[in-house]
Amino acid sequence: MTTISRSSALLALLATAISAACSNGKSDGEGGSGGASTQATTGATTTATQTAGTGTSGSAVTATAGTGTGTGTGTGAGGAPTIRRPFLVGASMRSAEAATRRDWLSPAIDDALDDAHDVTLDAPTRGMLASVWLQDAREEHASVAAFARFTMLMMSVGAPPDMIRDSQRASLDEIEHAKACFALARRYGSGDVGPAGLDLTASLGAMSLVDIAALTAEEGCVGETLGVALAMEQERVVDDPVVRKLLRRLIKDEQRHAELAWAFVAWAVERGGTPVREAVVGTIERAIRETLEAPIRSYEGIDLGAWRRHGRLTCLEAREVAREAATLVVMPAMALLGPPRGPTSRQQRSA
Repeated sequence: MTTISRSSALLALLATAISAACSNGKSDGEGGSGGASTQATTGATTTATQTAGTGTSGSAVTATAGTGTGTGTGTGAGGAPTIRRPFLVGASMRSAEAATRRDWLSPAIDDALDDAHDVTLDAPTRGMLASVWLQDAREEHASVAAFARFTMLMMSVGAPPDMIRDSQRASLDEIEHAKACFALARRYGSGDVGPAGLDLTASLGAMSLVDIAALTAEEGCVGETLGVALAMEQERVVDDPVVRKLLRRLIKDEQRHAELAWAFVAWAVERGGTPVREAVVGTIERAIRETLEAPIRSYEGIDLGAWRRHGRLTCLEAREVAREAATLVVMPAMALLGPPRGPTSRQQRSA
């Protein structure tokens, strides 16, 4: 029996950073910049700090050989959230297939691996580590496209220049993340691989402010926010110095990416009012529900001690991280978006 005991104080810091992003997206006097919204964030931070003081999450997770792990909903890899921003096209999370090539391998990671401690592992565990790091690499690569699309979509609705700048910078972050993950996959036995061509069919078209805000809420406000919490827990359990270094960079970068998503959504809600907020709230609630209800993939024969030492979580552990982060970070941040202004679209339809 393993009880997750992550540092909820870190979740409190994440909640504080995201609440600042939401508040900065609003003009003076807008709902969500004070009053009940401030109380919601304070409550989340207080709860997180109290949890940190106990040293546990309050939930026990049984880790057995039959417990699987996944790296992203919609990829066939199980029900755990992904660390990086997903590239969503319709209901699917799209990524490129792997191809033989060396130009997407990170020289810095390759050099570090020469000095890393022994990575002798049994064949099933080593093979699974290669598989999941390769999946992570493919998803990091797809995140470059997600941010490129986000940049263009923001420009289509006249978003502020600082948001455009931060989105462009995030694309560059994701290139480095992908290269590092491809190098780690090679370390565990994938060979010299990188991404093949990425299918962009139907991935970009004319979208309204409501649609863009809803997409950002799913990819960034839920996907990346839960992903930061996941990376925090991975960094807590990892014992491998190379993986730990990568996770620390991921946490730093992905937190900025999540803050950008929340800032844009707050900006969109201020400008679009009730229809945008309703779409965002509905999307966030659905995305959280689907993440927590997704089926868990089982597998056997994996050394779970080694699995954690190399920076991975079981799917049940990842789901518990997502549940806590949704409660302590995502839902209070959603409350910061403020109450709808005027009658809701549902009330208008019934009038």
